[in-house]
Formats: sequence, C-alpha cells, structure tokens
Amino acid sequence: MTARNSSFTYKGRAVDVKQVGREMGVRYVLEGSVRNSGDRVRISAQLIDAESGNHVWAENFDTEFGGVPAVQDELTQKIAAAIEPAIVKLETHRARYKRGDDLAAWDHYLHGLWHVNQQTAADAVTALWYFEKALALDENLSEAYVGIARAYHTQYGYGFASDRAAINAKAEEVARLALARDNENCYAHYVLALTAAHAGDPETAIRASKRAIELNPSFSPGYFSLAVGSIYRGETEAALAAIDAALRLSPNDPQLYVWLALRGSALYLLGNYEEAIAAAEESRGLRWFYTSIRVLAASYAQIGELLLARAAVDELLAAERSERTIAEVICRFKRAADREHYAAGLRKAGLPEA
Repeated sequence: MTARNSSFTYKGRAVDVKQVGREMGVRYVLEGSVRNSGDRVRISAQLIDAESGNHVWAENFDTEFGGVPAVQDELTQKIAAAIEPAIVKLETHRARYKRGDDLAAWDHYLHGLWHVNQQTAADAVTALWYFEKALALDENLSEAYVGIARAYHTQYGYGFASDRAAINAKAEEVARLALARDNENCYAHYVLALTAAHAGDPETAIRASKRAIELNPSFSPGYFSLAVGSIYRGETEAALAAIDAALRLSPNDPQLYVWLALRGSALYLLGNYEEAIAAAEESRGLRWFYTSIRVLAASYAQIGELLLARAAVDELLAAERSERTIAEVICRFKRAADREHYAAGLRKAGLPEA
C-alpha cells in the first residue's frame, strides 16, 4: 500500500495504470469517483492489475453523507473487505500457472491457499503438501502454519477425517504455532477460534474471534467464528448479528453456504422457522452441507411439514459425511434450552437419538 500523499500526485491527471504501477512500485491500483445528490453519496471504485491493465473488481457504494470522516471510515472498511477476496483469487491464480521449480515459499503458500479454499478431501491433502513445502523454505512463515491449520480444520469440518476430535486438536496446535510466530495474524486467531468452539470451549472461541476483528475490523471470517462461538455459548442473538456482519462484509465469500447454514441454525434457535428454512435452502442451493439439511429437518418439523422434515433426515442419513444422530447435533451447545429445542425438532423429524 502506498501513502496517499504520493498517490495524490496523480489526482486529476490522465495517466496509464501500468505507468502508475511502475512508478509507485505496486501491483494493484484502486481508482474511483464520487458523485453526490442531496444527502446521498455514490462512490464508484475499481481495482486494476497494474501489470496487465486488466480490471480485477468493480463496485458502486451508496451511503448517506454524514460528514467526510464518517464516509471515509465506512467506505474504507467496505472497500477493504470487498477487494481482499478479489486479490487473493488473482494471486492464487497467478501462482498456479508458474513453473514449479520457480516457486518460492510464498508461491507454495498461495498454491495451498487455492486448494484449501476448494473444501474437498483431495484438495485438503494437496493444500497440506504445498504448505509444508512452504515451511521447508521458510520455517517462520506464519501464513503456512495457518494454512496447515485451515487444511486440518477442513478435514474436521467437512467430515473428511476418521478421527475428527484428533484432527481438530491438530488444527488448534498448529494455529497456536502460527500465533507464536505472528500474534497479529488474524487468520491464526480465526482458526484457533473455530477449533476451540468445536472442542467445547466457546469462551476461547469468542476471545480469539474478537482479537481477529480487533486486528482487522473488516475481517469477515472473524465475525463468522464469533458467530460459531456465540451460538454454542447460548448467545444466539449475538451469533445472528455476527453472521450478518460477515455476510455484509463478504457477500460472495467462498464459504457463503456455510455461513448461511449457521444463520439458519441461529434463526431456528430463535424460533424463526420460516426464515431459518429460507437461509438453509439458500445454503443448499450453493452447495450441500449437513448443517443446512439439519436446519431444514428441524424447522420443517416445527411448522408441521413432516414429509419435508423426514426427507431432510433421509438426506442426512444417506450422506457419507453427516450428522446422523441428535446427540451429535446438540453436544456442543452449552445452554440446556438450546439442546432441548434442537432435539425437539429433530425428534419430530425422525432423526435417531444416538
């Protein structure tokens, strides 16, 4: 990132983006315009690859004018959150098509990042290989440790590991190794939060998530992990607020289907069954995930749609990786009322007790 005093030298000038990239020593250039109408402001922003001149991302932002500082703070947060996925996507694509013998530690990391974001069993294994190659070149690369922890958590979260508790523990261990090397790595705090939540420690999950958000207020995964910790702790309204914040910050996130499934779960626990069904159906429309199917089973049962509820249970029981019993679903919820609420819906739907 270049200081704005330097970038302002180009203000009002017709310049070649490639020239800007060379002169400023940057790979990406963010440019935009501002239009106002009464008390409304529209900011049009676009991100350009300074090496190729290609457009990477573009979006319009509309907001009320509450003074220059307020608008600056709001737009800085929104744009930072929006362009991060675009840059990561381009950088991982760039790394994938380099020659293997030219790759340095960071390139191996980017290869691994692409694979871990695919969220499949084979890609998790491939991601581990790349992250370990990165560490072989740079043993202090905290991002590579984070990548390994994320790959392990993928194997846990999507049921790819035979011993899920053991793989979750390994993910937590490696996340702590990452933090030992860089305590300001928000992704390391995020993975630590997820592993803690799934190990039955929502308090640690909430603390780690809040630290990740403190480090980067636009870090949408931090809000997701905060939602996970909050829902298990029994703070359902806080969980819903956190997941909605994640969705606002990153509406096209690769894990959108997981986030929507969690949103459905929170809505179910709040008794908003129709909204829970809508969120879970939207999740299922993106990608099959057992949490969304569990939400559908319980929610349909609670509104008396037993045929649809039992069809969802049949999906769960037929899936290779899934929650197959009520005991599996409710074990991490700390509040008895939440456990009983989920059990009641799933029992009506026909899911086995244990």
